[in-house]
Amino acid sequence: MVQANYYSRRYDEAVRTGRIAIELTPDSPYTCFYLAMSLAAVGLKDEAWGMANIGRKLNNGLPLGEGYFGYIAGVLGHTLEARTVVRELEARRERGYCAALPIAWIYLGLGETAASLEWLETALAEHDPFLGSAMVFPAYNAIRDQARFIRLTRELKFST
Repeated sequence: MVQANYYSRRYDEAVRTGRIAIELTPDSPYTCFYLAMSLAAVGLKDEAWGMANIGRKLNNGLPLGEGYFGYIAGVLGHTLEARTVVRELEARRERGYCAALPIAWIYLGLGETAASLEWLETALAEHDPFLGSAMVFPAYNAIRDQARFIRLTRELKFST
């Protein structure tokens, strides 16, 4: 429910359901990340940062979770942490496979839209299944009206 409420931009409800979900499944990093993004959206930045850090510990370095963490870090102004994570993910790509989409999210959090769009295009070329959330993930609001993003969603067979 927390993810659906977050994607629906019902942030207060996402916070409410996220807090319940954390009580029921305290070991889910993705619940922590979606709750953190929802908390940030309603202005509870300190709590959001704490929840993001809990999610990161539970995530054990998996790229998708690192992308969420880096995005949240960037949005909350923890630029050094976001840049550290994005450098780590980019280094993983040099050594082997690491999905492009989490890197795109971190650049979105940092407000670096050109870099984010480049990584989104790479994710599209790699057929990343998580691009399916392109029309609902609030992070994309910052680039939703840009021609490159519109083209990307058209290639995904979405309309903007």
